[in-house]
Amino acid sequence: MKRTVIIILILSLVLSMFTVNVFAAETSAPVYLKLSSNSCGADGTIKLTSSAGFSRIYIEWVGIPGRWTLKADGNETACGINGFQHEYVELPKDVTEAEFFMPEGGKIYSVSAFPKDGKPLPEEIEIWEPQPERADVLVIATHPDDDILFLGGAIATLAAKKGWTVEVAHLMGYFNKTPVREHERMHGLWTLGVKQYPQTGRFDAAHEGYRLYSGEWKGFFAITEYVTELIRRFKPQIVITQDLGGEYGHIRHQRLAAAVADAVEKSMYPDFCPASSQQYGTWDVKKTYLHLYEKNKIVLDLRQPLENLGGKTALQAAKDAYKKHVSQQSGWFYVTDDPKDPRADEINAAYFGLYRTTVGYDTGNDMTENTVSYAEQEHIAKGKELVKSALESKAGKLLEFIRTKQEGGNGI
Repeated sequence: MKRTVIIILILSLVLSMFTVNVFAAETSAPVYLKLSSNSCGADGTIKLTSSAGFSRIYIEWVGIPGRWTLKADGNETACGINGFQHEYVELPKDVTEAEFFMPEGGKIYSVSAFPKDGKPLPEEIEIWEPQPERADVLVIATHPDDDILFLGGAIATLAAKKGWTVEVAHLMGYFNKTPVREHERMHGLWTLGVKQYPQTGRFDAAHEGYRLYSGEWKGFFAITEYVTELIRRFKPQIVITQDLGGEYGHIRHQRLAAAVADAVEKSMYPDFCPASSQQYGTWDVKKTYLHLYEKNKIVLDLRQPLENLGGKTALQAAKDAYKKHVSQQSGWFYVTDDPKDPRADEINAAYFGLYRTTVGYDTGNDMTENTVSYAEQEHIAKGKELVKSALESKAGKLLEFIRTKQEGGNGI
């Protein structure tokens, strides 16, 4: 379909509504969709139809879906395997009808579909990669939008490094309080160039938040246990988190930063938070950075064009990403790297300090100094193995040559 203005059916929790999206002509345009219902029918299905045909389907779920099945053209595709809230499914060829066999209680927030027309998908379509077994960088933020405002420039810079994986985790989850913030979280990180699916917050903002920040030891230790588990699970070389002072004094930011500082000092000991050490083993993080930390300061250059973002700078990417947090736009918050900004000492996204290191101190402003990505480590290891195999092969051939000569009585 050669249209640039297309109507996509957007489904909310209680009613259906239409919205108009404008896409550049060089990208694939969504087709007109017709859905039977947002909730499961009597047979547990939702039917999607379009006479134009479609094969690339992008779904934003209200919550984390269970496993479900997509049936089209007589074939069934198992979906929901990764538990992605924003899920992309691609069929072998265009179809005019598809049925969603939904998980119990499953609800769709929005859905769009595209034909297999050879054009790239719009950049807003999020095709997430599974969470890595090992992340080069683990970024831990308190709320969705804290990762953008204070850590977004660092995230965009590191996500742009070829071969580096960046996993972002949050403390607070909003599925039961303000569900739209979960969608904003995904949109913001995608805008920064993050590809690995983020870790949603364990602590329910609707029920758990007030317990965690009451100042009681039990609440603080619960955060530390969670952070320690993240470190041991993802085995990062670099950990980045917020300011010990809470940026502008936010007690929740302070609690998280203190928990991270505690966890990186102890995550290598099996008796500390033993449940996660038994599940994932222990881990010693090579480098830990805190936002605005006064010691071992570095100032990130957020104004260099990034190839993976089409030439956009990390600063501009962070500003664009914060706009994705529509529900948070009424406050005074903004992204800046300007040292002359009146709130630079509270929010400057370029200011970090190396809190802890096992590989030496920085000589410049590169967070990855003295580290090598896991991808490069594997590449080096494979190269060494090839050299070893080649040498062993040559040695074997030489020994065989010597043996043959000796058996022939010729000697050497």
